Amino acid sequence: MKSLKFFFIGILGITLLSSCLKDECNSTQGIYTYEPVYMTKEEINSQSITSESSAPLKNPGKIYYQGDVLFISEVGEGVHIFDNSDKSNPVPISFLKIPGNVDVSFKGSHLIADSYLNILIIDISDINNPVVESRIEDIKTDYYYYDEEKEAYIIDYIGSTKPITLECDHPFFERTTDYYFYDDFGFMSFNGNIDAEASVFASDVFFNSQGNSPGIAGSLSSFALVGDHFYFITGPDVNVYDISNISNPIFTDGFDVAWNIETLFPYQDKLFIGGQNGMYIYDNSDPSSPRYLSEFVHARACDPVFVEGTTAYVTLSEGNRCSNFTNQLDVIDVTDILDPTLIKSYSMYRPKGLSVYNSTLFLADDKAGIKIFDVTDKEAVSENKLGSIRGETFFEVIHMSPTEIMAIGPDGIFQYDVSTVGAPSLLSHIEVVK
Repeated sequence: MKSLKFFFIGILGITLLSSCLKDECNSTQGIYTYEPVYMTKEEINSQSITSESSAPLKNPGKIYYQGDVLFISEVGEGVHIFDNSDKSNPVPISFLKIPGNVDVSFKGSHLIADSYLNILIIDISDINNPVVESRIEDIKTDYYYYDEEKEAYIIDYIGSTKPITLECDHPFFERTTDYYFYDDFGFMSFNGNIDAEASVFASDVFFNSQGNSPGIAGSLSSFALVGDHFYFITGPDVNVYDISNISNPIFTDGFDVAWNIETLFPYQDKLFIGGQNGMYIYDNSDPSSPRYLSEFVHARACDPVFVEGTTAYVTLSEGNRCSNFTNQLDVIDVTDILDPTLIKSYSMYRPKGLSVYNSTLFLADDKAGIKIFDVTDKEAVSENKLGSIRGETFFEVIHMSPTEIMAIGPDGIFQYDVSTVGAPSLLSHIEVVK
């Protein structure tokens, strides 16, 4: 599942390339076409939720960790559930088939998961008999494009297994990157494979306004829980629902932030919202109705946010989703919450998810692995590197306990003992089946 927002960039590309055609040429180029899969609203709402035996992990998305249970979204398909009480041997429990799933959260005995245009609250107290107890319908999303002529949504697309040939006078000729919207809702790609970052997301611990941890969720998650209040991003907006009565979620607030917001990070009585153009800070002392305080603007980039004490840590990275060429860690002083200021930026390879615990920063830096820093001195982070984990590509790192972290990449989910922070030792590996 890839977000359809990537494709509309190509409309501009068509115009620009059309004006640059060569008068004469003899070359050709092979490309792959993509055909859309349509589903009506009625078909979307009639999708059944079932519990199945454990299934291979193929395309991990968002992750939520609650107690000894690990929830891993299989992008577009459902949620894997693991017993993680023994971190050296996570045991698969089941697979919940939830069509159109991307994000997950958890409250009590209820899994909160999106399914295309709905957010479902599912009672899984009997794991073999999941029951949809309530739903929030018609959420706005940029994942699914509505075709008015067909009166249906594009919920996926299927790539061709063989390339077709373009002549060199075609407007897409010689393109080597990106995806483009083209010809009656057909899609074209010139690299045949979207970057893994489109479906693997960073995760971190977050804390509610009472300082209690409801679980571990994603720093690129569009979901968040604060006590009995559930937050989710819908386009440029954040919606808030009171879910104290699971059977009857009640809308309490909705507010516009920015068109490219991506992440939610509640911390104490504040809500930090990450967007491709900046970090937005809201007063969340009343969890039912957050109020704008300030923002920190940066170059356009993907930007997971983690906050500890009076410091916010933001990673900026390049990639197809972000149209950016910046790769850095920004350390931001939020002592004056109305005036966040940059302390210092540090160059990185291609940073994604991050987590901070007791002034120790764990940073997932793509092919450069996990980097571990002492951030006591905010102006000398790079000079105080404590250790690293190399040999794997990582997009995400989660601090699960004082001595354990979880790291996620295209080859699976890894758990490490970091009691000796400079020399992490591998506890377990949940492999991705390719």
